[in-house]
Amino acid sequence: MDNTLFLETVDSTNSRARELAHQGKPHGFAVLAGCQTAGRGRLGKSWQSPAGMGLYATILLRPGLAIIDYSKITLTAGLAVSVALEALCHLTIELKWPNDIYINGRKCGGILVETSSLQDEAEHFALVGIGLNINNTQETLSFELQKSATSLFLERGQHYEILNIFAEIRSRLLQLIAELAEVGFAAILKQWQRRDMLQGKWMQWLTPAGTIVYGKALGVDSNGMLSVQDNTGLIHEVLSGDITLVAGL
Repeated sequence: MDNTLFLETVDSTNSRARELAHQGKPHGFAVLAGCQTAGRGRLGKSWQSPAGMGLYATILLRPGLAIIDYSKITLTAGLAVSVALEALCHLTIELKWPNDIYINGRKCGGILVETSSLQDEAEHFALVGIGLNINNTQETLSFELQKSATSLFLERGQHYEILNIFAEIRSRLLQLIAELAEVGFAAILKQWQRRDMLQGKWMQWLTPAGTIVYGKALGVDSNGMLSVQDNTGLIHEVLSGDITLVAGL
C-alpha cells in the first residue's frame, strides 16, 4: 500500500507520524502498526493495542484549513470511520462526542487528533490517530473492558482484514477532509448528527477543572461544540472534558 509506513511494533503511531510530518511527509501519509506499546487516547488515557487484533493507525493531514476549522477534524474523522464501517460491515454506528465509535451501546474505537503548533508553523498539519477493535474476542479484551467494549468480530461473528478496513477509512477520511476544506462543515455535521448517541440524553460532564456537571445533551453545533443544559436550565458549551451517560435526573 503506497504512502504507508508499516511497523510491527511502535510506542505510538501518533508519535511516529509526528516525527515524519516534520520531515515533510505528504497529506494522506499514514503510519500503521501491528501493535502499540504506549497507545494514547484523549485526556491522557491509554489505548490497549493487542497485536493483530485491531487497527492502530495515524493519518497525516495537511488540509489547507483555517486554524479555526481544525477543531472540526475530530468529528469529520469520526464520520469517516462510521461511513467506512457501515459500508464494509453493514453495522449501525453511533458516535459519542467528540471522538468515540460505538456499536450497540459498546465502544469499538476512538480517535485522537493532534496538531502541529498552529501558532508557529508556516504549514500546519493534523494527525488523526485511530484505534479500532476489529478481531478481538471477548477473551482478548481486558477484564475491565469486557462489559463496555466490543469489536467488529464480536458484532458480526467474522474476522476482517485489517488492511481493507484501514484503506476504506483513509479513503473516506480524505474525501471528507476535502469536502470540509472546499464546501464547509454543514453537510458533514448533518451526517454526524444522525449518528449522535448523546442527543437528548442525560449525561455527566467532568470538566477540565475537575467539577461535575449533570445535564441533557442538546447536540453539536456548527463549530463542533457540544451543548449541555443542566438541571437549572443553564446551557453550557462543552469544549473538552469527559462525558458519560447517566440515568435521567
